Amino acid sequence: MTILYKMISKKLKMKNGKPYWFAHAVHPNTIHLAGLATEMQRNCTVKVSDIHGVLTELVETMNDELQNGNTVKLDGLGSFRLSFHASQVAKPGDFSAAKNIKGFHVVFRPIHKKNGKKMYTPILQGTGIAELQKYVVEKKDQSGDTPKDGGTTTQP
Repeated sequence: MTILYKMISKKLKMKNGKPYWFAHAVHPNTIHLAGLATEMQRNCTVKVSDIHGVLTELVETMNDELQNGNTVKLDGLGSFRLSFHASQVAKPGDFSAAKNIKGFHVVFRPIHKKNGKKMYTPILQGTGIAELQKYVVEKKDQSGDTPKDGGTTTQP
């Protein structure tokens, strides 16, 4: 398993006037439910149509349970729950959900296991990192610097 990254710069300036560069994760592919079902069929005796049906129902049921305020735990993977962003108020009586709730989001917490005295996250085990071999720097870098570690960059 390898996570790709590219180097990008921001307008934040260092003392020498050059922009900061930092690594940004790149996700070049997306696997959808049908792709998961096809992969899973290769690893077991269940047909892709059955897997697709179960996964479709899992998504619908998870949506319902999350919207009912429940945490959904998928053993071996982690738990999901809904949360929200809210603006602060001076005192509890000033709070209004309609006014102060700014948006909802999903929180995913992967499971953690213990190996002796050390905790680890199984979903991250064996993950590596590699720089994306060719990418575009979206904004022209005023410093003339290019990303380090061999990434091919082109100016638009």
